[in-house]
Amino acid sequence: MKKNKFKIPKEYESYGLTIKVKYEPKLHEEHGRLGESRNAKRVIALQPRNNVVTQEDVGETFCHELTHNILDQMGEFEFSGNEKRVKDFSKLLHQFFVTAKY
Repeated sequence: MKKNKFKIPKEYESYGLTIKVKYEPKLHEEHGRLGESRNAKRVIALQPRNNVVTQEDVGETFCHELTHNILDQMGEFEFSGNEKRVKDFSKLLHQFFVTAKY
C-alpha cells in the first residue's frame, strides 16, 4: 500500500494552548531520545532525520509525544506513564495518517 507523506506541524492548539514543535539535532546524542513532550514549556522536541533516524522514525516519534501531551492535558497520567500503551496507540495513530485514503 502506498503511504501518504506525513506532515509534522510547526505548532498546534490543544486546550487553547499553543504547542510548538522544535527540532533538536543533538537530542538523541545528548539525551538518548528521539523525542520529548515538555508540557510545562508547551514544546514537543524531536530529533530530526539524520543518517540513523529515518523520516518514518520522526513521524512515529511525533505521534508518540503528541499522545503523551494529549493524555497529560486530559489528566490521564497513569495512561501517559505506561510507555507500552502509548507506543502501541501512537504507532496505530501514525499508521492511520500514512495509510488513510481521502
